Amino acid sequence: MPFEAILSPIRLGQLEVPNRVVRASHLTHLTQYTRKGEVTERFVAYHEARARGGVGLSILESATVDRLVSPAPLDASSDRVVDGWGRVAEAVHAHGMRVFAQLYHGGNQAAPVDGSAPWSASTIPGWDLGIPAQAMTAGMIEHVAASFAAAAMRAEASGLDGIEVHGAHGYLIAQFLSPLTNRGSVSIVDSSAWSGGRCDRGDGPRFTNGVATRATVGRADGHRGHVAHQFVRRSAGHHRGAVRPGRAARRCWPHGRNEHGATPRSKRLSGHRREPIQ
Repeated sequence: MPFEAILSPIRLGQLEVPNRVVRASHLTHLTQYTRKGEVTERFVAYHEARARGGVGLSILESATVDRLVSPAPLDASSDRVVDGWGRVAEAVHAHGMRVFAQLYHGGNQAAPVDGSAPWSASTIPGWDLGIPAQAMTAGMIEHVAASFAAAAMRAEASGLDGIEVHGAHGYLIAQFLSPLTNRGSVSIVDSSAWSGGRCDRGDGPRFTNGVATRATVGRADGHRGHVAHQFVRRSAGHHRGAVRPGRAARRCWPHGRNEHGATPRSKRLSGHRREPIQ
């Protein structure tokens, strides 16, 4: 049969997926009508039905890493998501399906709840909102990286199998990679978190890899803990080592699981700071 490989197992790093049927992240409208961007029972049932049908891997819809700066229907910046994601993981793992979270920051396409200007690589307005953005400072960049890391830790604590960092659709990561929105040239951060050197606002690939690394490591201090594997899709058509726009960095957690591949949901993590970011 020409498609016999579709139903055979495949390994993503050290994570085994039972088959090659993968569902891409998509909006379900099953969370955004709750006041706090939480997982609902309908959301859990929706994904369990796909697991019951034999899907090997499903990537959940975008979850914001900072609800105050980049609001979204699902909130990964709060510890509340740990229980919600955990209920999804428990339901789908019972049928053998693996499940990833997709972590997102909208950049200039997201309006902060306090009415301030959206964050981006430059002041170029987003095509969706049309509002002039504010070019991110060093503190903002560090805050975003730490927010991705904290959200990744919540995903791991909930029992999900990995994460996908959203780099498509013109959102924040794509804004740093695109010359249409990244007009920066001033060196604004000097930190080992950014591939061991200085990161220009104009250096989109280094910013992207910095965020992806911090998210896949899952700790703001760069400590790997028991992380087993990290991989980033790359493209020779872009800067060496850069995440390709429209692609993603993914991280998988293969160990510390129960018989269904889930981790205990006992770990609870503190939310990020709310004071103004300089």
